[in-house]
Amino acid sequence: MNIVTTVKTGDPDRYMATMAAKPPDREKLLVLYAFNLEIARAPWSR
Repeated sequence: MNIVTTVKTGDPDRYMATMAAKPPDREKLLVLYAFNLEIARAPWSR
């Protein structure tokens, strides 16, 4: 699965917001949002 697909399926609202950004900024935003999705999936334990 690539970064675009990860964000598009995992967080469609942020994906649409990314598509509204300027093309040079899209890749940076997609990487940031994909990282956010991975962090959110991580189990938190003490």
